[in-house]
Parts: sequence; C-alpha cells; structure tokens
Amino acid sequence: MGYHRFGQFFQAAFAFGAVLAASCVSSYADSIVIPSEFTNKQGPSTLGTVSPGNFRFHIVYDAQEFPPQRVQITQLAVRPKAIAQAAAPLYPDLTVSLATTTEQLLPNLDANLQAANDVTVVFQGDLETSSDGPTGASPRPFDFTIPLSTPFTYHPSEGNLFVDFDAPFAFSEPPQWDAAPAGGRVILSINGVAQVDSRYPIMQFEFTPIGPLGDFDGNNALDAVDIDTLTAELLAPQHDHSRPSFDLNGDKVVDQQDHQVWIKDLRYTWFGDANLDGEFNSTDLIVTFGAGEYEDDIPGNSGWAEGDWNADGDFDTSDLIVAFADGGYEQGVRAAIQAVPEPSCTVLAVTALLTLSISRGRVLWQPRVTV
Repeated sequence: MGYHRFGQFFQAAFAFGAVLAASCVSSYADSIVIPSEFTNKQGPSTLGTVSPGNFRFHIVYDAQEFPPQRVQITQLAVRPKAIAQAAAPLYPDLTVSLATTTEQLLPNLDANLQAANDVTVVFQGDLETSSDGPTGASPRPFDFTIPLSTPFTYHPSEGNLFVDFDAPFAFSEPPQWDAAPAGGRVILSINGVAQVDSRYPIMQFEFTPIGPLGDFDGNNALDAVDIDTLTAELLAPQHDHSRPSFDLNGDKVVDQQDHQVWIKDLRYTWFGDANLDGEFNSTDLIVTFGAGEYEDDIPGNSGWAEGDWNADGDFDTSDLIVAFADGGYEQGVRAAIQAVPEPSCTVLAVTALLTLSISRGRVLWQPRVTV
C-alpha cells in the first residue's frame, strides 16, 4: 500500500468513530454450580441407589462452565433432592481424584484415567456427610460436602474437568443426589461393570482464582494470545453468548464489552497498542502495516498484533477508527494518564487535513459497520 493511501486512511481513522466506554472490572464468587442452569432450581433427575458393593463413577464437567482463568478447587459438594429424607451416608475408604481431559468418556475406567492429564488424588479416607429432611425449599443446600485435602489447580483452556469418585465398599443409605441429564458425561461402575449413565450430579465447586483474569492460555500473562482467543470466541459460528469462561464483566453475555474490558480494564492499555507495551504510538503502526494484512483479500486472518483492534478478524479502516478514537496515540502509558489530554499537534494536523479534503468534495473512504 502506498504512503498516500495510508495517509488518507490515517486521516479517516482519527476523525471518525465512537468513544468506547470502559466497563467495570469483573469479579467472581468463590463457587460455581455445574450445570449452571440449575444453580437456583432443582434438576430433573435423581442419582442414588443402595450400593451392593464397589461403586465408582467417572464424570466430565464442561470447561466452558468455569471462569476464564486458572482456579484452585478446594471443595466439592452435591445436594439432595427436595423430597429426600434426612440422611448421613458413610463412604468408607473413599478416593476422589480430579484431572483434566479432552477425551470422550468410555465404559473403560482404566482407559479414561490413561487419557486424563494431571490426575490428582484430592481426597482419600472415610467420608461421612449428612443432610436434614425435607424443608420445603427447592433446591436444597449443597450440604453433602467433600473438602479436598489436596487442592486441585485447574485451567479450563486445557480441557474439561474429570472427576473420579471411587467408593470401594458398600453403603446402605441412598444419597438421592440432585442430578441432571448427563449427555454422555458419566460412566457408572458397580462391582466392576461399567456403563454409560444418563444422569450426573449437579455439583458445586469451591475455588480460589489463580493468575490474572483474562489469561486464557494459563501462562500467567495477558498477551496477544489471550485477546486473540477472546476474539476467536466472539467470531465462532456456534458462539455461545453466555459462556462464563469468556464473560469478563460478569453480565452473563459474551460480547464486545468483554473485548473492551480485556483491553482497558485488565490489560490497561489503549486500542491500537499492537505490541502490548502499554502505549499506542508509531511503533505499533509500523508493526501492523509491516505485517502486510491491511485490507488484504484473506478474510479473518488478522490478530491483535496485525491490527485487528475491533475484533472482526481483519485489519482495515475500522480498526484505525477505533484506535484513534480511543485517544491514546502518542500519549504514553495509559496508566500514567490522569486526565483527558489536550489535542496534540499531530491530532490537530490530521483533523485539519481531513476537513480540507472534505471541503474539496473528496470521498476517501466509507465506514464499515461491524455487528
């Protein structure tokens, strides 16, 4: 692209665009219920029968249900059905393990364990839990608890959460756990005979966040990989606009507001900061135009470092508009800006040139609206 054309679009980019308002920094509670749709209502299924012997199940909980950062899981809990009677089941010599898996569960317990990563025994010993009888409340509290003696560090970007619940001895009281349709997420084994089960327990996970919010790849840094991962989620054909793992502002919707929160409230930088050094300046423009993807013919091939600053997958005029409207060009590190800066000489010159071109009746560009 010639310098003359670049100058034209440079003028247009600065003069047009809406000012983007920052959202509040998100925060997460220290617990989550999966499936999340049953957080405040009872599930349609019940899990629990008298176990005649060894009782074991493997469960997979979807990574998309977890917040978008590494967490240290410290407790598991299930709840009884609303009609369940008072119970105090004892699980002798119970072993609970957690792991990460990207594989579909098979009715082969050994194969499931071999396919899982970071298998960790988080509880081992006798477990006695109890709950009161029917209270009229629905759903009931999560009072069947398993405090983990070894907390488990989990990152949703590495796969789904795998739970191995192994009760080797019979117990006589049916737990009557509240459950939801499993959809292939559970393998139940009784006395060594494993089969796919149609139910899985609605579970509450208590956790402590680890690392920065928005660190999707778990490297303890907010970098271009993370913002590109968020953009890919926004552009995905089957995009789920409520996935907690990408909901950075906690409004239960995954959209451009979360993209803005990552840039301004989490990374605390400017739109246009291609190299993520905290500033938007000529270096960023050199980097992005040097990548050679400005208004090329390949759709969806640009990331943040290549100039895609409005999360549409391409580097074009609309990205320059967003970047210059944000007001950070040559203003230094955003954290150091305490007040709205006075227009710089560069800004005034660009504005004057654009005004002149318009007065001559020249149309340099047409804005592209991205929905």
